[in-house]
Amino acid sequence: MIPLSSRFRDAVTRGLFLHRRQKRKKTKEERARGDTEVPYAAHLFSVAALAMEHGADEDETIAAFLHDAVEDQGGEELLVELEEIYGPRVAMIIRGCSDSLAAPGEERGEWRARKDRFIEFIRNEADSSVLLVVACDKIHNARSVVTDLARFGTQIFTRFSSGQEGTLWYYRATLNALRSREADMRTGLQRLLLDDLERIVDRMERFSAE
Repeated sequence: MIPLSSRFRDAVTRGLFLHRRQKRKKTKEERARGDTEVPYAAHLFSVAALAMEHGADEDETIAAFLHDAVEDQGGEELLVELEEIYGPRVAMIIRGCSDSLAAPGEERGEWRARKDRFIEFIRNEADSSVLLVVACDKIHNARSVVTDLARFGTQIFTRFSSGQEGTLWYYRATLNALRSREADMRTGLQRLLLDDLERIVDRMERFSAE
């Protein structure tokens, strides 16, 4: 069991503050209907909980809760700040989960170029801690997509700049990259995450074809 130290509690407080105005994505139709807005914090808690349930240590759990902070709220400047507060390992995991961050000296790039680079990073370079948090992140995101596909149909893909085709490609490609690194995930329990992700991506593809 990981210790719920003051360091961990500080990370939760900081993450809630950084994402305080952020909501989960909605379509125009959902906004027009006045559907309930889900605070982004729900995703952060879900990813951190999945990580803890699959053996994450405190650094990994902190990174799971803060995995989107740099990408969505502050870029490289915030990453430097988080490294000073929580240490280089937490910062390394957060960077590894942030597919919109350019490598030093590179431009941020377009959506497909960024996703291709992220997938290659997962396939060839990512640390086992990054693999764990990325798997938890993709499971919760994919599960949310499947739930909304069942409720509202394929119109939900208008939430995403990549549209239906790009979104389906990205989840399948990320799953395949994680599968290629399955042996590098530390425990059998963590490897079971990939079975869960595969089942969810399969359902996403089936619902999208109906």
